[in-house]
Amino acid sequence: DAVVARVDACRGRLARVTPLLKRFRESVLTAATSGHLTADWSDKHRDSNGEVPARSPMVIFADEQDALPAGWSWQQLVDIARLESGHTPRKSVPAYWDGGDVPWISLQDIRAADGLVITDTKFHPTQAGIDNSSARLLPEGTVCFCRDISFGYVTIMGRSMATSQHFANWVCTPQLHPKYLMYAFMAARQFLGMSGQGTTVTTIYMPALKQLRLATPPIDEQAEIVRRVDTLFAFADRL
Repeated sequence: DAVVARVDACRGRLARVTPLLKRFRESVLTAATSGHLTADWSDKHRDSNGEVPARSPMVIFADEQDALPAGWSWQQLVDIARLESGHTPRKSVPAYWDGGDVPWISLQDIRAADGLVITDTKFHPTQAGIDNSSARLLPEGTVCFCRDISFGYVTIMGRSMATSQHFANWVCTPQLHPKYLMYAFMAARQFLGMSGQGTTVTTIYMPALKQLRLATPPIDEQAEIVRRVDTLFAFADRL
């Protein structure tokens, strides 16, 4: 009886670990994209202005922009990353799918790939299927944000891939670290969900995506943020 009671107590404690880790990851992302996580690093590299961090690192309208730490600025995302859409080759044409080897990110992939770098996909159209649709091959490092059914899930291409039409794909310029953008999307997920349209399925349409504004630190601080988030997430994964 004494041992069973201890086992039950252990199970109760373990059951609380998963929600705690979820909150831990959310807190890491909030700190990372608001300047808190790198405050000590920033103090050594540039002056601090003591501004209150932004509520969300990504907004749609200019009047939603909050104050940012020193050295950060609000940038329209289309100015520092190229927006690309996706498409589905016609399933009724066997030549577009049979024996295909082109990685193609779909809704069946995104939940497992959320917050990670994706290197392979469930479905593989042929190059002919890509060439005869509005889909296109995008480069390694492209950030893929699901804008409707699995709203808010985001991944990074680990190699050249295409996507379905459910994704808004961002090809980053040298001013923007792909992982920083992915973490910003994750941190802004709830905020963007409230800004989306639709009652049954939340959706962000292309005109709104073109208006997205990102709280953007200098590229060296972006790299430091990514390094620290990766370290803390690896710690959570080990737990």
